[in-house]
Amino acid sequence: MEKLEPAGIRVVAIDGFRLETLSREIKTLGLILGKERESVEFANFLQSKIDLIEEKAGEIPPEERKTVYWEMGHRDFRAAGPGSSAHEMLTRAGGINVFADLGVPFGEADPEEILIRDPDVIIKGPHGSRVGGFLATDPSDMAEKRAGMMARAGWNELTAVRDGRVYIFGGGIGGPRRVVILSYIAKLLYPDIFADVDVEAFHRELFQRQGVEFAGIYLYPPVD
Repeated sequence: MEKLEPAGIRVVAIDGFRLETLSREIKTLGLILGKERESVEFANFLQSKIDLIEEKAGEIPPEERKTVYWEMGHRDFRAAGPGSSAHEMLTRAGGINVFADLGVPFGEADPEEILIRDPDVIIKGPHGSRVGGFLATDPSDMAEKRAGMMARAGWNELTAVRDGRVYIFGGGIGGPRRVVILSYIAKLLYPDIFADVDVEAFHRELFQRQGVEFAGIYLYPPVD
């Protein structure tokens, strides 16, 4: 910014990672690019999905909320903590982050603490994920990653592993597509409550609105 603005080039910083600012940022881009009507329509489309999930999640009693260990896609035992977009999405979908006391957005998770906190559900990725994504046509690499996690020392005793509730996110669902992640989280945490939410149909429509043909594999095992 220090080099560009004196040259007459305006700089606008967009976060693009947080659901709470997503609509505002899309509308800001619409103003900048002369696409105000389209940006408002697109922002409202995404916000309607966020609002629907938050409304349903808000009705879940505290004692029925699922606990979750969220591990980053690029490193083992790298947990998501408060201040991360993963923590925000978990909370909005009605989940409880078992490392909400981590103190930093991302940090190392003590393997013994994971066993002690015994999450109901385990999610890995998508940040830095090297499996799945837009170019994927075969989920075998995601299945291999999942099997390796479930075979970790002591993990056979975890509730999430015993119940088969370990999920791998593929890459390529950042930015506005984080609303898709939110939808998948809600669906995999509470399949009965969100039974009428067709995540794949929403994901396909999002691709269509962005002018891209739907392709790829983004969650394993699938929940729809």
